[in-house]
Amino acid sequence: MPILKTKKHELFCFEYVACNFNGAEAARNAGYSEKGARQRAETLLKREDIQDRIDEMKAERVNRLQLDADFVLLKAHDVFQRCSQEVRPVTYADGTPVKDDEGQPVYQFDSRSALKALELIGKHTSIGAFKERVEHSMSNDLAALVLRGRRRAKQSGDN
Repeated sequence: MPILKTKKHELFCFEYVACNFNGAEAARNAGYSEKGARQRAETLLKREDIQDRIDEMKAERVNRLQLDADFVLLKAHDVFQRCSQEVRPVTYADGTPVKDDEGQPVYQFDSRSALKALELIGKHTSIGAFKERVEHSMSNDLAALVLRGRRRAKQSGDN
């Protein structure tokens, strides 16, 4: 799609992608009034030409940065490996090691980041380690009501 007809709309799209999809911030950065930025963003984001341009800009960015699922999984794997292997001594601001009550150095393991990376990997692979399951059930009374309603609708349509 070519650039939009107005420079302000084009700038809004650029800012929207650059501002992590914050419409009000994008509108302000594009020159719309501070007061009406949120409403202007809502209006603009409903327009098909604006949505098409934003989609095009997002695709251009993905291509330019060569991002894909493999890249994300590799980086998540790297983070997991680093966080799992690096056990670092805890130090004060001046670099002096922190010691416990027995005078032994205290070490730190970044378990939070390791678990987050592992969670991302688990969600994005066929392992299905973190697949959420939702069960649906319907009571017999409700099922009977639905069936009766369908029969009545069918009978009404036949008459």
